[in-house]
Amino acid sequence: MPAEGPRKKKTLGRGMGDLIGDTLENLVRGSNQAPSHEVERGPAVAHPALAPSLAPSSPQAAPRPETAPLLATARVVAVASGKGGTGKSLIAVNLAVALAERRRVGLIDLDLGLANAHILLGLVPRYDVSHLLGGERSLDEVLIHGPRGVMVLPGASGVPEMASLDDASLDRLASAVMPLTMRSDTILLDCPAGLSRQSLLFLHGADVVLVVTTEDLTSMTDAYALIKTLVTHRPNAVVGLVVNDARSAMDGAETYRKVNHVARKFLGREIISMGTIPRDAQLERSARERRPIVLSHPAAPSSRSLLELAGRLAAYESTETFLGFSARVSRVLAAAAGERTLETEAEVTCAS
Repeated sequence: MPAEGPRKKKTLGRGMGDLIGDTLENLVRGSNQAPSHEVERGPAVAHPALAPSLAPSSPQAAPRPETAPLLATARVVAVASGKGGTGKSLIAVNLAVALAERRRVGLIDLDLGLANAHILLGLVPRYDVSHLLGGERSLDEVLIHGPRGVMVLPGASGVPEMASLDDASLDRLASAVMPLTMRSDTILLDCPAGLSRQSLLFLHGADVVLVVTTEDLTSMTDAYALIKTLVTHRPNAVVGLVVNDARSAMDGAETYRKVNHVARKFLGREIISMGTIPRDAQLERSARERRPIVLSHPAAPSSRSLLELAGRLAAYESTETFLGFSARVSRVLAAAAGERTLETEAEVTCAS
């Protein structure tokens, strides 16, 4: 018994990366037992680089449904991943085209510095979001139409400063895309991979966050890290997991089980299973041909899975329909600005 005290103290000092890695390692070995270093479940620990600058917004700050100036019409679905190389953008563009068969769909490429959604759709934009933010072009001038009439807002490519916009620019971007959310039924956000503050801000604006992972251990670890950080700042976020490039349906289900097991144990959250996209050579070929597989090979295994995923999204009913993407992003930025003001005032008080 005496040895338990020091061991627990040492556990509490472990980093989040160690905790995630050790837990997933345990699960990959096939054990259903909790790791020996499991701590009592409590509020999730915020990612250290994000806590000061992206605080959760206060529920009281939400405008009343009947007086909200930015009423939402579109359901906003963010497609995200903890790391690159998961096929996130390929899933986003195919979902957009699949959903566009029966509804008005907008696709916003928010990987603002390394955009590629337009490439996967076989489009060559004349302008991109940098022209919109700079005031050089209007939203309608930048928007291009893809297959089935998908309205695409292309991100910039090879413009590194777009990957780290300041708060004023992010707020302008949120306001600039509001007309698109008003004329769409569904908006797909192709978000940048990883845990940057800018990436997480976009996730705050979505009704549903789809986290894409593969069976690879590092991909699962990064997916869990993204989920943990998101629900720390937005506890009521609707989060679903998509397993891409799975060797089989059974392997995909097992990957979901592992990530969900960790989320349930350490976050007290169930992650929604949004399905598995099987490994499919035709999907890779469609990417090279710059044509969505749901159009070029609708009977392919990956295409059928993507169409099923689109059906699940179409059936989802938002619980926050009165507040749209633009309003949510602006609210989070305002909350972060208020927190920084309080921190500055506290520093001045302490200094005096």
